[in-house]
Amino acid sequence: MASKPVVGVCATCGCPAKQWCSKCNSIYFCGKDCQRQAWPEHKKLCAALQEEYLKTHPPKKQQEGTKQPQQKPQKRQQDVNLRSKWWRLRAGAYRTKEELLQLMEPFDLPEGLSEHEENARIKRMFGLCDIQETLKFYPPQGDNWYHYGLADPTNRSGPVNQVASRTTHRNLARPIHGDVFIVKSGPTWTGHFPGSWEAEPLLKKGDLADAIMWYETQDGHQTFVQREHSRACRRFGVNVPPDVFTVLA
Repeated sequence: MASKPVVGVCATCGCPAKQWCSKCNSIYFCGKDCQRQAWPEHKKLCAALQEEYLKTHPPKKQQEGTKQPQQKPQKRQQDVNLRSKWWRLRAGAYRTKEELLQLMEPFDLPEGLSEHEENARIKRMFGLCDIQETLKFYPPQGDNWYHYGLADPTNRSGPVNQVASRTTHRNLARPIHGDVFIVKSGPTWTGHFPGSWEAEPLLKKGDLADAIMWYETQDGHQTFVQREHSRACRRFGVNVPPDVFTVLA
């Protein structure tokens, strides 16, 4: 029987990996030792564990004559409430929030890495040729932080990433192809972020999906420029609503 081919890069040591997490397919390891080392962090995000828990801990039966709660809505609620620092947005088309949620996968990186080290780790984990900033987009309200996206700029023939193409802050000359990797980020000059950002650098899956769907009716480039102008004015003590600014094409 032929040996299993190399399918990815170990998330712990960076070596070629022939197997993935025994619970899910979102992260690769070269062996049990590396998986055991990463498990304390990865288990917080492993989607397979969430489903397994529901199988082994079914809802308690209600009194006779009352309607039993359906398990499917509970699983969905748990899914949209899943939090992660990093999100992988797979390339693909979507028309509804439910379809969008199917394209979103959490993944984790070791704590304490620099931005350069994080980029290098993502590049190895997902077999990218290169990686660089691809998009920034603010949430529907506020401008203290934004979603920061990375992608492989050399990918010009794979599936188009509909999320990135609709939310990007740039006027694109061509579509963005392949997967995009999202993290919560913010302006460097502020020195600090609101307490909610400092205490909770994680993104909830449902909130991220809502923000992306909001851009179905918004111009990503225009929204980003307006929020940047508003934030810059506030730096000098002047509060100006974002929609006051006119953005030239």
